Amino acid sequence: MEFIKWPLSAGLCPSLTQDVLLQLRGKGIETVIDFVSMNPERITAVCGLPFKRVLAIRRVLLAQYSSFPVNGLDLYDETLNTIAVLPTGCKELDNFLECGIYTGEVTEIVGISASAKTQFCHHFATNIAATLKQNVIYIDSTGGCSVRRMSELLKLNHPDEHLTSALSSIKVCKCQSLFEFKNAINEIRNNLQNEETFCSALKVIIVDSISAILGTCMYATSYVEGMSDVQKMGREINKLAKDFAIALVVVNDVVSTSVAVPSATTSNISFSKKPALGRCWSYVPSVRLTFEPVTEPTRLLPKDIMENDRSMDFTVSVTKSPRSFNRSIGLSVTRHGIVKIQK
Repeated sequence: MEFIKWPLSAGLCPSLTQDVLLQLRGKGIETVIDFVSMNPERITAVCGLPFKRVLAIRRVLLAQYSSFPVNGLDLYDETLNTIAVLPTGCKELDNFLECGIYTGEVTEIVGISASAKTQFCHHFATNIAATLKQNVIYIDSTGGCSVRRMSELLKLNHPDEHLTSALSSIKVCKCQSLFEFKNAINEIRNNLQNEETFCSALKVIIVDSISAILGTCMYATSYVEGMSDVQKMGREINKLAKDFAIALVVVNDVVSTSVAVPSATTSNISFSKKPALGRCWSYVPSVRLTFEPVTEPTRLLPKDIMENDRSMDFTVSVTKSPRSFNRSIGLSVTRHGIVKIQK
């Protein structure tokens, strides 16, 4: 990191006269950084200046050129005033997640195909719209967003709410490429800054799925450029969540990696699963939840759940969180959405 070299000049403060300036320059102290980075006792010993004068000059230089300090208690109070905890719509899951999904963070939902990730997004979005009367932007990149399914959830879980009013609080945005995703994020940021009507009550942004958008950029150009795009978008959505106190939920897939386990006779190959998009993405989410089907995963379409009354059990594990770690809970997907497993 290269510091700006502000030169010392007479008149910056009453104690910094021309004679003092010549003494400092004679000892190689020519910039503000040189002065404030040196111990005051050493300046007194080397230059022969009074200790009180050195402290007075140092105090003025720090007040003029240093960043404004923030009291830790004030920063803590500001954080408490801007952070909100949003309920998911399932009491057991809220208790498991320390009251729910936190704003100002990126929460990642990781799992294989047909592990209830999209069903959770539907359940969470409808609960925010109906219970808290807040707006939700649903960025759909896979075509899995079902308005019919969200309407069914609203009718079953919130029968007293007006269906049209609740659905109008959920805005669905189709993004099939990185270019469209960048434009959508930039438009959301501009609308938030300009306090556009819909975004003035925006509390949740759901991206389903982020791997479908960012995974393609690794192969469209070179691998290094693709990783750079992933990092840039990771910083952008993290900054968006923090700047406007929004809960940003992203859905990510898993990939299998093979690891050779040597033995006395042969080398066995073991397979492990990890979130997609690589290590450059791992720093982006503050909370990572892993969804795993209890039995062999079978894709449940909204029609199967609504008309055939089918259900699927799955587990939710916390694999990354500043509040809890290495815990899991069993849940089920039914017509009513995400509920506790019925024994």
